Amino acid sequence: MTQTVERNAPSLNKILQTNAGYIAGVIVENPFVQAFLGLLVYGGIAFVLMFTDAGQRITGDLLDLLLGVCQLVGELV
Repeated sequence: MTQTVERNAPSLNKILQTNAGYIAGVIVENPFVQAFLGLLVYGGIAFVLMFTDAGQRITGDLLDLLLGVCQLVGELV
């Protein structure tokens, strides 16, 4: 029984690695898929920041923080 598992397991393992590797390779190596996923992710973030009240509050807080840092650096220089 152990010998049968040892003989069959490498081929099954190779098939699983090949299929998973192919899917990952399509996602990682294809620039069009990368661009599409990037648009989905960054588009979703931009939508939340621009068109929701919570997003506008977050954006306002970040801009206030940036202006405060710029004023601090301006005073130090």
